[in-house]
Amino acid sequence: MPDEPAGPLMYVAMALGLGLIIVLLVVTVVALIVLLVSHIGLWKIFTKSGRPGWASTVPVYNAIVLLDIIGRPTWWIGPLCLPVVNIVYGVWLGLDLAKVFGKGVWFGLGLVFLHPVHMLILGFGRARYLGHAPPGALPPIRQPRYTTPPTQM
Repeated sequence: MPDEPAGPLMYVAMALGLGLIIVLLVVTVVALIVLLVSHIGLWKIFTKSGRPGWASTVPVYNAIVLLDIIGRPTWWIGPLCLPVVNIVYGVWLGLDLAKVFGKGVWFGLGLVFLHPVHMLILGFGRARYLGHAPPGALPPIRQPRYTTPPTQM
């Protein structure tokens, strides 16, 4: 049997295997680019909030520092490790991160669903770190963006 020539089915199997390898390499490169872009944004967010940028490179410590930035207790690390609960806490974390930089709910949802882009916007944009409010404090009153023009008589 080993002396039989390879049939066309073997070439098809080899081509499919090579195609799968190429797809996996492309997906890996794209994932690494997304990870790098997110990390650059997180570094800038840390420096904007007065924390050292290198803290964004240490795996568990960066989550602790991020929780400190948004004013949440350190025990939130636990729920962030639980499979379904982490989704709820992740959305909450994104909304709180947007809030401490003076952004609204839609930007917070952008941090959750379009993470790398909004991390860059938050890190390199004009947003300033406002700090977190103490528990039970009222949110700051926002000034209106537009004023109505005076009426003419």
